[in-house]
Amino acid sequence: MVSGDPSPEQRLSLTSRTVRTKYGDVSGVIVTLDSRHLEPVEVFRGIPYASPPLGSLRFMPPVTGALWSGVKIADKFSPVCPQRLPDIYNETAALKRMPRGRLEYLKRLLPYLQNQNEDCLYLNIYAPAQDFSENISEDESSKKVTHQDFQSYNSVSGEPSTIKIKSDKWSSKNILEDHALEELENG
Repeated sequence: MVSGDPSPEQRLSLTSRTVRTKYGDVSGVIVTLDSRHLEPVEVFRGIPYASPPLGSLRFMPPVTGALWSGVKIADKFSPVCPQRLPDIYNETAALKRMPRGRLEYLKRLLPYLQNQNEDCLYLNIYAPAQDFSENISEDESSKKVTHQDFQSYNSVSGEPSTIKIKSDKWSSKNILEDHALEELENG
């Protein structure tokens, strides 16, 4: 399995929705799983949240990322941070070091960890897929919230925060941080 490719039990299709961020517009994919219990998910893969930590930025706190023009198609996983992967090729030896459940989990996980690089400051964002063919009404208050985009992530430390896409309550161009949602929902 190639890193970022769908597994046999899922299908990908590009979403028609474009989300505006502080750095530029992004468009993701709809992941449909072959399960009657799981609904499709809208996925934005490899969204940069800081400049690559290379050269003089290595071992420094994250620095604000660069803007991009056009729509970034967020359909591929970005590299993961470098790490030593466990040797599971000799299954007998691996089972002496770990339970079978962990071994099976690692077999599914390791293909996604092969692409490693110090340039690994990216987010993968998952949200319930919505039917965007219907008109989504936008009032003035939702438009004001829309403009927050990615701006409100922790700008002091540069660290990412949990981000929710609340497309059931807001226009289709919203990405909001937990605390922003809580403030709005709590009045």
